[in-house]
Amino acid sequence: MRGAPLPFEEAIYAKNKGLWSPFGRCVAYTAGEIDIKAAKQALAKSRNKEVGAFAQQMVRDHTAVNKQALALVKKLKVTPEDNDTSRSLLKQADEKY
Repeated sequence: MRGAPLPFEEAIYAKNKGLWSPFGRCVAYTAGEIDIKAAKQALAKSRNKEVGAFAQQMVRDHTAVNKQALALVKKLKVTPEDNDTSRSLLKQADEKY
């Protein structure tokens, strides 16, 4: 039995529905936030230098991408749509992390 879909799988699903739609933007942003949360957890728990370096890179990169996404959304005057997919991703992440 397979577990819950991974964030990139949800992003692919969003792309098929139109990644640049308000729905897709919300899903992509949410996936980035989940990756940031997981990376911060890795920083807090791991003593491995390589894991720490990768986690720092994830936080830095995903934070930068999400900031750019928010700036673009504001510039385009588009409101991302909260949706079942993003809520499900957040719920799964909260249960896992």
